[in-house]
Amino acid sequence: MKGLLPNRYNLFAWLQALIMLTGLTLWHWDPLFVVMAYFFETIIIGVIHMFKMGVVLRVGKAQQLEEQTNPKESLHHPGVILFFMVHYYMFVAGQSIFIFSFFANKVPAFESGFNLLENYGWLFRQPEFVLLFAIQAVTQITYAIRHWALPAKYQQQTIQGMFIQPYIRIFIQQFATILAGFFFIFMQSGFAAAVLVVLLRLVVDSWLLTAKHNEGAKEKLQKLILKNKEVNPEDLKKQIESFLDQ
Repeated sequence: MKGLLPNRYNLFAWLQALIMLTGLTLWHWDPLFVVMAYFFETIIIGVIHMFKMGVVLRVGKAQQLEEQTNPKESLHHPGVILFFMVHYYMFVAGQSIFIFSFFANKVPAFESGFNLLENYGWLFRQPEFVLLFAIQAVTQITYAIRHWALPAKYQQQTIQGMFIQPYIRIFIQQFATILAGFFFIFMQSGFAAAVLVVLLRLVVDSWLLTAKHNEGAKEKLQKLILKNKEVNPEDLKKQIESFLDQ
């Protein structure tokens, strides 16, 4: 539980949550835009991850060593970033169709979940959503600088190992957000849904950020996943290390 309390690792997660809760209660931000901003931070994560891949390709020591020792198997061409972009944003497009369809009854502008350009266009014409999206962008950029750039994680990573990283994180984050979405749609309480998603994400982000730097928290994460007896402990350890290194 200590990892959930404010500390030097999760400070920005707490700051973001406080800003969101203050906006909801004092500045009367639209709960719909708060929930949607959390959904669509996947767009920001993808852009940041492509930048990370570019840095690893250019200056990463582990990447250069991989190219030298396994030239036939290693991924070292800049085209892999383009491949990642296409693959990742096809995933985001599918996710967006689901989300827009999910909220179609609440937002008349979302006539169809498949009208991605029209739906995104409407969202980004709403000043409040743009503000919330910008807050998410600043938070994610800060995470990347604090937990990836400053510790020089790019020296330890390879492009091959980076491909799956954002997907695992997104699945965890989106589970929390979709749970809040059910409150929004079925419980008819937009405010409760927005507060729920802020608090759930605070718990998830605080736990993961603490596990990046705390071996005890990392071991608890491994034990939790190892309840699935089919998972190989050594493979799991490598996957968790890769996931937390993003």
